[in-house]
Amino acid sequence: MHRKKSPQYARNGAFLQWLVCILLASIQAALASPLATFYDNPSLTPPISLVAVVYLFSIGKHQSIPDPASR
Repeated sequence: MHRKKSPQYARNGAFLQWLVCILLASIQAALASPLATFYDNPSLTPPISLVAVVYLFSIGKHQSIPDPASR
């Protein structure tokens, strides 16, 4: 099966999406402990950190580029 190479803007968009999602996940994981301390509830740290992984699972969900020939 022959696959066309993605346009440059699509590759840049995919890279940017990876970068933003990794950055958001890192920020949320880093802030989990301070947030738990702020709310005086240390048991919040693991769930807040775990939910940060959702950003990483969302990568690639919306990366399909419509084929102009299929219109």
